[in-house]
Amino acid sequence: MAELLTQVKEASIRNCPYHNTRRWPSLYTDHVCDRDDFPLDTVCELDRHTDEVWFIAFSNDGTRLATASKDSIVVIYETQSFQILHILSGHKGAVGYLAWSPDDTKLITCSQITYPAPAEARLSKEHCAQIWDTETGTCLRTINKHNEPVTTAAWSPDGQTFVTGSLDRKHPLVMWSVNATSDDDHLHIFGLPANPSTTTNNPSTTSTTQVFRVQDCSIATLGPSSTSLAAAPDQQSTTDLANRPIRLAAVCARKTIHIFDYRTRQKLNQIQVGYELTSVNYSKDGLELLVNLSNGELWTVDGEQGIVNMKFHGRGQDHFVIRSTWGGATEGVVVSGGEGTSVIRCGFIMQSCCDSRIKNAGS
Repeated sequence: MAELLTQVKEASIRNCPYHNTRRWPSLYTDHVCDRDDFPLDTVCELDRHTDEVWFIAFSNDGTRLATASKDSIVVIYETQSFQILHILSGHKGAVGYLAWSPDDTKLITCSQITYPAPAEARLSKEHCAQIWDTETGTCLRTINKHNEPVTTAAWSPDGQTFVTGSLDRKHPLVMWSVNATSDDDHLHIFGLPANPSTTTNNPSTTSTTQVFRVQDCSIATLGPSSTSLAAAPDQQSTTDLANRPIRLAAVCARKTIHIFDYRTRQKLNQIQVGYELTSVNYSKDGLELLVNLSNGELWTVDGEQGIVNMKFHGRGQDHFVIRSTWGGATEGVVVSGGEGTSVIRCGFIMQSCCDSRIKNAGS
């Protein structure tokens, strides 16, 4: 009986077009969430940056907001009054990405030289990532492993390791320990053959170093469906989370989604698509991927099977990197920017509208 009641409640959630709460719906009344529960009006404008803002991210606890800009600085605000807490000014190049650690005590920032650039920037090796203490605003470490723009970064669920992604063919996706002290102190390079020298010298074998250039990446722990209230983190034991598989997804310049087992570091799958990919985001349960395509579409893709679950149209993307994210209390919507003036709430995603298989190239 309890299972039947749970199914009825979940059906009510699936049928609610604006669902945006983790509370179970009542069985005594029809469940309807108000459209106004989604933010529709501008409540604050942040203008500290002097050039284009390329990436923003709230801390996991929602108390802080970090913004990255072409002007080479990162600003951290508190989210009650949006007063500035720290201005991180250690980069010489434009900052295009940032990632909060799971406990919000650290921040990874990724930068690159954009041209035309000042002479001092051109002479420096500024395709780098930096690790920051978010309490003090001090730089803990600079990573200069990559020789091309550092495009992305992602933390492991326990915050003890992280990856940095780059367009660098030799170091496309590098795993680091949070305690690493030098650029040679990395744990693993994803996407490289086991013996690069042997592969390179064999003309009959295609080296992955020639094709794997990372645009974006995402890490997630596999778990229950995020559309169910059973997926709430406070209902999961620490032991249960520690034993679950962890997936790493990366999109590369060869129109491919690469899937890795983060624990074993083995490649599990690669999914070939027909368009350039600019961003990838795992759902909280690690079962679906949200990807941006250069043709202006967003897809939700089954991370294990390579099946397109839904496609969203109507947003513009042609010249720039546009990112999207899951939204709502149970990730019932997806939200994306575009090459216009609007942020688009792309749709309600808890019911699949298509089931088209894309090319699955295997591992």
